[in-house]
Amino acid sequence: MKSQVSIEEDKSWEYVSQMVMAIMSESGMHLEDEVLETIIDKTFQDADADKDGKISKEEWRAFVLHRPAILKHMTLPHLE
Repeated sequence: MKSQVSIEEDKSWEYVSQMVMAIMSESGMHLEDEVLETIIDKTFQDADADKDGKISKEEWRAFVLHRPAILKHMTLPHLE
């Protein structure tokens, strides 16, 4: 039986943060920390569809399916 693992259990804020920073870097945008944190928080809130403070695999899948450009930035070269 597969265990139900949420991104929250694996430090989801850090994962979302890395993804947002990779996207910003890729686009050449350099934002103040406060603005970047707001974007990261909003991204987390948008992905957490059931608002339980966790992002399940199903929630993350639905989130990126509606935003396919995000997947481009989820590769190892972009997250290193």
